[in-house]
Amino acid sequence: MGKKLVVFSVALFLSFTCFASKGKDIRLSIKGDGTFLSHGGAIYQATKNTPNCTESWFDEGGAYVTMSKRIYPTFEAINGIILLPYFYESHCNYERIGGAYLNFTTSEVLTSYNVVDVFEGDAETLSEQVVACKIILSGPNNDEEMVSCVGGVVTDANGYASISVWY
Repeated sequence: MGKKLVVFSVALFLSFTCFASKGKDIRLSIKGDGTFLSHGGAIYQATKNTPNCTESWFDEGGAYVTMSKRIYPTFEAINGIILLPYFYESHCNYERIGGAYLNFTTSEVLTSYNVVDVFEGDAETLSEQVVACKIILSGPNNDEEMVSCVGGVVTDANGYASISVWY
């Protein structure tokens, strides 16, 4: 199946580009010393075209616009594995659009400063990838602790990636 390039802008003005391939779950194996808690997320769009599964509004020109609803669920690691399903079962039958992202927190620092992009690749196998995290001071007065992580993750052709989190 072909790939398509999808660009998203998310809150906090973070933007990322994801290469989306049709129909694969993403499975991420997270390894570390237990300092950081990992969460994954993605954008899902409704596949049903019913009033409960669409959003409508009038644009600036007065035209009536209808679009499929989107949701932004997050998934916690279970035994070190984050599963980001391609289909998210509900009354709207949501489907993941684009790649995904990871964020990290600790038991004391509950705010993530940024996200780590997860790109879907097509390699047969990939070596373990590294994400480096640290606790920073941010916020309006530079007095709020947040977790900042750098790195990018690419899955193999089966949607799998192994990630080592360094502190």
